[in-house]
Amino acid sequence: MNLIPIFVDSETSEGLYAIQYLDGDLDEFERLFDLWNDIEFITQYFATNQKHIVSEYFANVTIDELITKILNEVEELENLLESYSELGFKKAGSNLQMLFKPLHNKQYTIPPHQETKAKIDDKRNFPKPLLRLYGIRLGDNTFVITGGAIKLTKTMEEHPDTITELKKIETVKSFLRKNNIIIDNDLIYYYDQL
Repeated sequence: MNLIPIFVDSETSEGLYAIQYLDGDLDEFERLFDLWNDIEFITQYFATNQKHIVSEYFANVTIDELITKILNEVEELENLLESYSELGFKKAGSNLQMLFKPLHNKQYTIPPHQETKAKIDDKRNFPKPLLRLYGIRLGDNTFVITGGAIKLTKTMEEHPDTITELKKIETVKSFLRKNNIIIDNDLIYYYDQL
C-alpha cells in the first residue's frame, strides 16, 4: 500500500492524499475519476445495479438521466477539488473539511482517523448526489482518500460496493497506525523515512 500526494503543501504536508493499493496500478483518486468519467463503465454499473434504481429514491429516472447525472457530478467534484488546490492552504474557507464531512452523520467529536465522505453539497444544482469519495481525516485540511462509490442505497450496509468501501477504510486506518501516522504532521516523518 502506498500513500500518494494529490495536492499537498510542501511545507506543512497539509492537503489531499490517496491510497494506492498493492493490487492497483492507480491511486484511488485517479482510479475513481477515470471510472466515473467512463460512460461504458457507468452504463454497465447501472445495468448491473438495476434492482437498486427501481426504488422510490430513483422514481421515474432513466438510466440515461442517471448517466448524465454522474457525468455532471464528477465534473463538479473535480472542479471543487481543483478550486481547493488552487486556493492554497492559508485562505479562510479553503479547508478541505468544507468538502469532507464525517462519514457518520451524528458524529460531533473528531476522533483520530475520523472516517469521512466527500460529496457535492449543492442541493439546488445537484439534488441527491450519488458520487462519494471516502477517506480518513488527519487534520483540518488533510485527508486520505481510501476509495469511493456510486451510492445507490440509503445506508452503506445495504450495497456490496459500499460495504467494500467500509472495509477499505479499516484497512487504511490499520496502515496509518502501523506507520505512526495519526495527524498531518506525521506525514513529514513518514516521507522522510522512505
